[in-house]
Order: sequence, then structure tokens, then C-alpha cells
Amino acid sequence: MHTGAARDRTTNLPISSKPTVTLQPSWTQIYSGETVTVRCEIQGGEGAQWTYEWRAAKLNTPTTSNEYRITVTESDSGGYSCQGRRDYFFSEWSDIITLTVSCKLENLNLKSFVENYYSVISKMCSIICYKIVYYLYYAVVNSIFNICVQYSVLNQSIKVSGFG
Repeated sequence: MHTGAARDRTTNLPISSKPTVTLQPSWTQIYSGETVTVRCEIQGGEGAQWTYEWRAAKLNTPTTSNEYRITVTESDSGGYSCQGRRDYFFSEWSDIITLTVSCKLENLNLKSFVENYYSVISKMCSIICYKIVYYLYYAVVNSIFNICVQYSVLNQSIKVSGFG
């Protein structure tokens, strides 16, 4: 295993022994649901056939490619670094770049919320509406019953007083 300075076979230019991890978009504060490309770049080694090893916060499918795309969630937050390998030459590990993924609450709008949770919301509304109708029905029936009782009592007393 050789980790010293190497030269590209096709260009004979020196290859940096330390790759760089870059993000596209280039900022490290990303919001959940956004797509990020994580790339490992080896200066001067563009013409060579490299395979790559990654140390990633969360990498479901290990890749030997110099880049991969992820649609991020909060669990993708953390450090990312890479190492290049060509034949028997191994580069150093890159410096760690830290990705911070945040939940973006301001993107939540009522329309998408209702669309995503329509069945739950409709069931809740059905239950709420049922209860409202039940209570209204009960209140109306109760009121009608009370009115009928009062009318009946009043009518009886009128009848009683009318006959007496």
C-alpha cells in the first residue's frame, strides 16, 4: 500500500494525496427533502480510474463512485469523508465535511397537509360532525321535550283551571 505523492499515468501530473469532499448545493445547511450531491474530488487525478471509499453519516448503499445523490432527511446529518484508490495507490482520507439537515416547517402549507392526511382528517371531521349533530339533536330534542312538558303542564293547568 503506497500513500506517497503519485503521478497521473496519462498526464504525468502530480496527484494530490488528499481528496476533497464537496456538496452540491455548496452550503452545509440543508433542509429535509432536498437533494444533495456529495462528491469526492482528487486534484490532478481526473484522468485516472479511481474507486472510492466513503465514510458517511448514513449511506444505505455503499458506493465506489466519486459521487452520489441523496434526498436528505434529518438522519443524513453528520460527517462525510472519502478516500480514493487506484491500483495499489491509496490516497489519504479527506477532511470531514459536516452536513446539517433541518426540518423545514415553513414549507408546510395547509393544502399539502390536507392532501397528505385527507383520510385521517375526513375521519376526524366525520367523528366531530357526528358528535356536533348528536349534541345538537340532543339539545333540540331536549328543548322540544321541555317545551312539550311545559306546554303540557301549562295546558293541563289551563284545563284544570278551566274546568274548576
